[in-house]
Amino acid sequence: MKEWTVMVYMAGDNNLSENMAFSLDSLGAFRRSLAAGSESRINLLAFFDGSSLTAPTMYIDYSDLETNATPFRQPVTPSQHFHPNEKDGKGPGEHPGKASGDQPVDENSASAYSIMNFVHWCIETQRRTARNYALIFSGHSFGFHGTSFLRDDSAGRFITLGTFRRSIEQINKLYFANHYSDRLAILGFDSCEMSMLEVGFELKDIAHTIVASEGSLPNSGWGYAPMLTEFVSSLPTTTDTEGRPGHELDRSHNEAYVRNAARSFVTAFTDLQHDLALGGRSVDIAAWDLKFVSDLASDVGALARLLDHRFDLEGKVEDGVIVHDSIDDEYIRVNHDLKKILLQSHYDSQTYMEEQCVDLKDFCGRLIFECGFMNGTPGEELFCEIRDRCEKVIGSIDRIVLKCGYSGDEFQFSNGISLYFPWSYVTYFLTDHQYRRLRFNRGVEVHDMNDPQGVGKDWNAFLRNYLVNVTLRRARKNLATGAVSQLEAIEHNNQPWSRNNPPWSKNNPPWSKNNPPWNKGVDDRSRDDPPWSRGEVGNYLTNFGRFKNFELRWDISGYSDEQTTDAQFGEQFVDPINLE
Repeated sequence: MKEWTVMVYMAGDNNLSENMAFSLDSLGAFRRSLAAGSESRINLLAFFDGSSLTAPTMYIDYSDLETNATPFRQPVTPSQHFHPNEKDGKGPGEHPGKASGDQPVDENSASAYSIMNFVHWCIETQRRTARNYALIFSGHSFGFHGTSFLRDDSAGRFITLGTFRRSIEQINKLYFANHYSDRLAILGFDSCEMSMLEVGFELKDIAHTIVASEGSLPNSGWGYAPMLTEFVSSLPTTTDTEGRPGHELDRSHNEAYVRNAARSFVTAFTDLQHDLALGGRSVDIAAWDLKFVSDLASDVGALARLLDHRFDLEGKVEDGVIVHDSIDDEYIRVNHDLKKILLQSHYDSQTYMEEQCVDLKDFCGRLIFECGFMNGTPGEELFCEIRDRCEKVIGSIDRIVLKCGYSGDEFQFSNGISLYFPWSYVTYFLTDHQYRRLRFNRGVEVHDMNDPQGVGKDWNAFLRNYLVNVTLRRARKNLATGAVSQLEAIEHNNQPWSRNNPPWSKNNPPWSKNNPPWNKGVDDRSRDDPPWSRGEVGNYLTNFGRFKNFELRWDISGYSDEQTTDAQFGEQFVDPINLE
């Protein structure tokens, strides 16, 4: 039995197809270099679903590849489907399983059954068993939204996080459980914006570690040859750190062995990307230990409860008039100070996903910094408590994040874990349904999304309160027409937000295809003669419309656990906590 079986699942039936074809060559080059050098200690296999209309989906085994040899490629046929594909095929009502048993097919890569069939082929058909398993998913994703995860353009499908989690749960039971571990060792995401607390919480029970990015990844992906080379180099030669032979590790020592292997992916990817920062590329990547994710989620919930309770004015203010004795000028001042501190901390923090997510450690660090200036004010006790809870969050992050690397200026303040924190209620309610269905908010056993029991429900409640009651600037009223916003209409009717009753719907959006915020009828500009071109817009947004006021330097690269704090820069020369 080898030490590792590494499986790469490439969902490339989209605009990533050609890049993934290059990645296949990278896998082959890596495996041939092992054959030429020393005996391999890993099995290496890949699933490739490209966008070609004529090429079938391929299962590829590089495990026994010799120097100058070609890998074993096997087109997928329905006869290989150990797990039925009847509900997840390509096209309405169609699926690969209806084809002839020996006829190569084009799989729907956004199917749980395709994932399970690929793993079955690796473990049972090819007999590539090992002590530990790494499963890497390459394709599109968009964090917790799930609306593009492993998207397959031909099938017009994507896979939700919940369905993905259930498929890996089954795979763990059927294929990965052994003497050394009961689950997947490394779950890798060669895809964008998956290093979120909400995603990690959803997947915490299916793997020991996750390797993923908070921000976007380039279409070229990970760069498998150097990353796997570093991975193999990180494996102990004959013994572990305590002198135990590698093949005799018990479960606790094997987990330490796995964590070290996960770190190697971060190191290799960061070093690989450093030279590309000269071309304007910015990336980040992190490895987590999923064992402590629940503790972090609890700490975030405690911080959210404190903030939400302070901003809770229900029954205390009606129509802008104070109706409760507990509200006085001092209370209003403290709330106003807290609002400004949150806005400033949010603005200064590292963000991702078009400003929808914030680096959790960086945000808490900025909160601690801003709260330090409130010593001696009426709200000193509150701000001290906020600092204490932020420090607990940071402590939990430091336990979870095994290694975090970054390269380029856009994601230079990354620390490994992001959290959903949008700027506007528009963004929040457009993603409300997806967010409430997560285990982070809904809970593990709760099926009613309107009655959340999850450890992250308090963060969701804070977002709702903060974006609707604290920071929202209300529209000017048109007294002549009496028109009100949909937000007001739903509030007045005391109707809950739901999938069937959002602030606006598909049939009644704030704007539509035929009625955008602007159209070609405005000042006679047309699609062929816009005020500026697509290229000019891109340059403007990149160079002049940057929301974050970060210093730009192409040579920024490193690891979050090896850098000094940003207390050495600019305003941070001053320690606000010790100001007199």
